[in-house]
Amino acid sequence: MHFDKWSARNEKLNAFSKTMLSGTRELVRDLKIDVVESGDVLIRGVALSYYGLQLAIQVSKKFREQHPEFPEIQLLLSLKGKSLKPFQLTGSGATSPSRRVLRSGMKRPLPMQPAGS
Repeated sequence: MHFDKWSARNEKLNAFSKTMLSGTRELVRDLKIDVVESGDVLIRGVALSYYGLQLAIQVSKKFREQHPEFPEIQLLLSLKGKSLKPFQLTGSGATSPSRRVLRSGMKRPLPMQPAGS
């Protein structure tokens, strides 16, 4: 990868990290942001509350909308010592194993549960 392209991508990810910390009011800690070979962004961290998790999802959605060059964002967070199911944001919108489709076709979020529940 050309250095300028790599540098620009890292600047965006560093800015995303700062935005995540401030946007979640530091309710998500131990934040690690990586880019995998496919160009997808992988975010790991510890949410201190369900509210922090919701804020992390909103910050990630906004980043995804502003930076379509990252095809997918995947949140891998833990809460109270338990890993939560991954939350994925793709170019077509947010999808998650913790969502279900209502008869009207609209999606309603279910409460986030620890993985393995």
